[in-house]
Amino acid sequence: MNLLQLIPGVKDYEKIICLVRRDRLTFLPKILLFLILLIIPWGINLFANVIWPGIFEGPVGQPVGILALSIFYLFNLVLFFTNFIDYFLDVWIVTNERIVDIRQEGLFARIVAETRFYRVQDVTAEIKGFFPTIFHYGNVHIQTAGETGRFVFAQIPKPYKMAQKIMELVENDKVHHAEKIKLMKLEEGPHMEPEK
Repeated sequence: MNLLQLIPGVKDYEKIICLVRRDRLTFLPKILLFLILLIIPWGINLFANVIWPGIFEGPVGQPVGILALSIFYLFNLVLFFTNFIDYFLDVWIVTNERIVDIRQEGLFARIVAETRFYRVQDVTAEIKGFFPTIFHYGNVHIQTAGETGRFVFAQIPKPYKMAQKIMELVENDKVHHAEKIKLMKLEEGPHMEPEK
């Protein structure tokens, strides 16, 4: 799939510099939670059989137990896949012209925001916490002059390198636009002051 199709208003000369997703380690706690939730019904069954032996046997107990277990596992699967979709579909695309922030919020909501490099005012990288420091992932905050005042690349790998790359692109964009303005002024020629 061509990732440029995800970006609205793509120019012919625009190309993707990098595509950034959250660090894989940030999804690990959700996997561990899912695995723990898978074990809970066995614990409940053991505990229930100690207190009330044979509760999940017989013509009523067995169907009720199977129904409760099915609802519990279905709920866990929906919870897991909702978290996975939120993790996987959060994408930040950096092109040679702009930054595009695509965020999935729940199953049925997606927010796409963008900013051009000339609007970027400040780029800050941060790593906070024990695990982020050890595994080197963190946030990059991009302050802009646009409608969306702040872009946050959340929990991405190597945030300092990403902040440096964005600042390089911003500086290159400024140089490119300055050269364009010079060329336009040269093509117009010197302006003559009107005589009074």
